[in-house]
Amino acid sequence: MYKMALRRIALVTLLVAGLAACAGIGKGSTQDPQLQVGELASARWQALLAGDLKRAYDYLSPGTRETMSLDQYKRKINPGLWKKAAVSSVSCEQERCGVVVVLDYSFGSMKSIETRLDEVWLMDNGKWWYVPQR
Repeated sequence: MYKMALRRIALVTLLVAGLAACAGIGKGSTQDPQLQVGELASARWQALLAGDLKRAYDYLSPGTRETMSLDQYKRKINPGLWKKAAVSSVSCEQERCGVVVVLDYSFGSMKSIETRLDEVWLMDNGKWWYVPQR
């Protein structure tokens, strides 16, 4: 069962990566919101995994960036903690999408811990943004 879940995650990740290479994302896009948000969430996590906090910060909603500077964000995020991330599912209703991300991380002597993270993405002025939950 665990192997089937990993295969499903791998397939979703490949699908999202392939679609990201082919699709135009941004204002005015007619792309399906679930696919678009899945691509954005995957790209944000790839930036986090690479330690590119500036790029990950750019996915935050304008309201979040107004209240949290890049330096504050960098202090809040702990790059290197996560080893893998894959978008597991995306569900959208109007201008709000919920994203489930499966993370693999290590903490201290505990290696390869898998957990599920729920994210919220909102549409603002024709563009999707990640809104961190506090």
